Amino acid sequence: MIHVRKCDWMGCAVAAVAMISNRSYGAVANHWPKLNLAWTRTPKGLCALLEAVTEFEWRFFPRWCPQPRVGEWSPRAGPVPAFIQDKPRGAKLAQWIVVHEGVVYDSSLKTPNRWGSISTATGW
Repeated sequence: MIHVRKCDWMGCAVAAVAMISNRSYGAVANHWPKLNLAWTRTPKGLCALLEAVTEFEWRFFPRWCPQPRVGEWSPRAGPVPAFIQDKPRGAKLAQWIVVHEGVVYDSSLKTPNRWGSISTATGW
């Protein structure tokens, strides 16, 4: 899987889809004319973008209670997109990341992080 940096302030979903589909940020953004980046930050928007780019059905499975920290959560299969935020309610920082084979791909960072180092690298 390739690491893709987001190119827009709210471009985390586009970057996540690019990483999952092994495409560039531009290829994913151009796949859907007049893409609403705010809408892609919703689970429904991310799934729709994933389906449009990969031509597979994607489903959303929320993990509400308790909400684990990234370093404490272990997806069963990958790559898996996950929405992270700095606090459960009234978050100031939130975005999509991708977890795959023990590596966290955060589009706001320059490089991916191994599973155990994520909490010290980003605070999440």
